[in-house]
Amino acid sequence: MAIVSVSAHTDFAKMKNIKLFQGVAIYKALIVVQFSVTIMLMIFFVILADYEIKNNATISSIVTPNVLTIDLKGEAYENLQNEISQLSQVETTLATNWYYDAFKTGNCSVQLNDKTLGIKYVSIDPNTIEAEGIRLISGKNFPENMPQNIEQYVLVNEAAAKLMESKSETLVGQNLLLDSTNVQVIGIMPNQIFDEPIPLIYRYLPNEIATLIIKIKPNTELAVTKACQTLWKNHFPEKTANIHNLKDLYSGEGSRERIGFFGFFALVVMIIAALGILGIASYSVETRTKELGIRKVMGASNRKLVWTITQHFSMLLLIAGLIGVPAGLFCGNLLREEMGSHVDLSFISTSIGFGLVAIVGLLTVLSQTIRAGQIEPVKVLKAE
Repeated sequence: MAIVSVSAHTDFAKMKNIKLFQGVAIYKALIVVQFSVTIMLMIFFVILADYEIKNNATISSIVTPNVLTIDLKGEAYENLQNEISQLSQVETTLATNWYYDAFKTGNCSVQLNDKTLGIKYVSIDPNTIEAEGIRLISGKNFPENMPQNIEQYVLVNEAAAKLMESKSETLVGQNLLLDSTNVQVIGIMPNQIFDEPIPLIYRYLPNEIATLIIKIKPNTELAVTKACQTLWKNHFPEKTANIHNLKDLYSGEGSRERIGFFGFFALVVMIIAALGILGIASYSVETRTKELGIRKVMGASNRKLVWTITQHFSMLLLIAGLIGVPAGLFCGNLLREEMGSHVDLSFISTSIGFGLVAIVGLLTVLSQTIRAGQIEPVKVLKAE
């Protein structure tokens, strides 16, 4: 009877240990998943933050804070532009769909020699080039007093010139069939600075202008904004004026919101993952107390005892990295497809993202495994 009792007790203990082992294995797998997701989000966050910093630096070096934009909403703008130009705080006004970047583009069919291509175009104020001091790659700017009803000349950017001709210099002076209109290429513009450079044709189409650019004197934004709102209301009382600071518009509110969202989400997931690995690290130290005590009696140093426990968790973090790093680069590549080649998927960004998570994970583990080096063998073995 006693033998049966001992045997039943032994079987129960084995079953309990198996279930406990299975539970710990599932818990470890969950930790790998949590840290993989955290690494992915952190790498994506670093890539996005790097893009935002570089983009803001480019914007700050080119666009001054003294430029406002008005969405014309399809309205006739000539009288409004003239009245705004007369404000004492205003230096220049430009009716244009392009100002270092395209606000609104259209599609056109271009025929040159034996080539027929579909290329985007943008309507630009002829005065923009001179007003901004933009240096053309070759050719010349639109002539003064451009006719509004007849299209005669166009500019193209480097990307469009490369698409149409192997040497951009040979394109200047040539005639194109633009949709059904014959026009002459008179100059080559540099590629746009923001976003991905795309082939672009610059045309003067007053009826398609959608934006009014207003360059103002320093520290007059509030006064000019109020004056423009009043003038807009006088001309178009049924519509609300949309007036923005161009630098704020270029700075990318959407990008900053994404940074905040993914940064917060990555932080929450990291905290959850850290709490998970904290619990299992504490459990590992508790269950291996006797083993660690014997190792210390046999001469193991404190550092070796700590490493005995920590190395297993280092492997978990490494496995999480093998999953999370490619996933983070994949997300970064999706961002590059949306934002352009300015998004940098460099080794440095990847290392920073992975390193931040690995450091937090290892510090969390060490906060528990360091207790392994403080074990007193006599007390442990006496308790056993």
